Amino acid sequence: MKSHFSLCVIFMIAAPFFGNIMNGQVTGIVIDTILVHDGLTEGLEDLEGYTTYRFYAECENSDDKVIAAFGDNESPLFISTEGDFYNSPFGGLVGADQNPALFAFFPAAAYDSYVTIGLTEAVGAGEGYIQTIESAINPWGGNFESGQDLLIDDITGGAWFVFPQGSNSTAYDENRVLLAQITANNSIHLQVNTVCLIHGEYDQVQIETLQASTELGASFGCTDPGSSNYDAQAIVNSHDCIPEECSLETEITNLVQSNCDSEFHVELTISSNSQFDYTSDSLIFSDASNFEPFYPTTLEWTSDFDGDGDIDVRDFNIFIPNWGQSFDEVSPYDSNGDGEASAYDLLDFLLLYGQSQNIVPANIILEGLLSGTYSLDAIDESGCIATLSFRVDEYLLEGDINGDNAISVIDLLEILSDFGCVTQPCSGDISGDGVTGTNDLLLILSAFGTECLQ
Repeated sequence: MKSHFSLCVIFMIAAPFFGNIMNGQVTGIVIDTILVHDGLTEGLEDLEGYTTYRFYAECENSDDKVIAAFGDNESPLFISTEGDFYNSPFGGLVGADQNPALFAFFPAAAYDSYVTIGLTEAVGAGEGYIQTIESAINPWGGNFESGQDLLIDDITGGAWFVFPQGSNSTAYDENRVLLAQITANNSIHLQVNTVCLIHGEYDQVQIETLQASTELGASFGCTDPGSSNYDAQAIVNSHDCIPEECSLETEITNLVQSNCDSEFHVELTISSNSQFDYTSDSLIFSDASNFEPFYPTTLEWTSDFDGDGDIDVRDFNIFIPNWGQSFDEVSPYDSNGDGEASAYDLLDFLLLYGQSQNIVPANIILEGLLSGTYSLDAIDESGCIATLSFRVDEYLLEGDINGDNAISVIDLLEILSDFGCVTQPCSGDISGDGVTGTNDLLLILSAFGTECLQ
């Protein structure tokens, strides 16, 4: 048996997200080596050549809460090894499934591989059970229990989590929260996206992508030479490879000014051979956004908290910090209207989890845009990314010299009073040819009576 030691790994990469995000609270992953199995410990001969590690999220504050670990196609989560994991038949997928009473009879059970939020055994007073969520196409929990790598990289995504009220999510243990215990007979590589409540406050959410490996110097990246983002220096596959050829396309089909003052109406289309998702740092998707055609469901379309047309783990990350909160007014997190975010609201969310309006080419209508520059990033199941950028400029009614949103006799009189001006600036030069003349008069007469209402 070799000595217990800790390795601090501080690889962090930016995770695209939305909402009120704070930075700098989860600072990295700490790896504790629990036991290097050498076959000399009684009852553990079958684990010779394996090593048991614990992976912790390290926080800045002892009252920070790490409430979830999640992954999807935009930010994959994985725990992988080139060897084999040890999964005890007396353990389970999560830390709360472990039973220390069995360890005296089955010593190897203490070194089962599992994921967790702070728990290494059954739930105690004030603690919360670790829940899991997964899509129909990626049963990641069962896959991991059967000995496969734990991989969450599908477009809907998945997570393990605990409700914020559970004390096991708080970084009491040396500012750390346990995320996983893993036993394997080769190097272990981990990439995880954490949801942290800063000082335990539900409205102070931090999302961070963390990477760690028991192999010193292991670099993460796309290891597929046929991908557009291939990294020849990468040792660990980061599961974010992007194909060279993509079917994903974006296009603006219509841009209409809804009124003369400021607001605009934009129609755009996203097309793909597979389901897709989209994000934007400049566009806000809300009830003002419409999606056509709608996903064929008899259920009321709720729980799309980020307004991107599907209900996935990103919506879950917005919902779960609000668990247990009371609301004096109507809240999107209180679907049954009883004044709090509770189990009933979570059930409503889970009924829609994985559903999308983005399966077929989608026409997206955005209302109320102000003048400015906008961009939208669409990503499909294969990792293809298409960026659509456009600029909305404030529209001026040509010939509206006095700025009253109408072409009237006042503008005509202004043209006539300035007619013949050749010394710039000419107030009646609406054609831009440097003089006030026949061209300007014809423009006024052709638009006479126009009002800028639509």
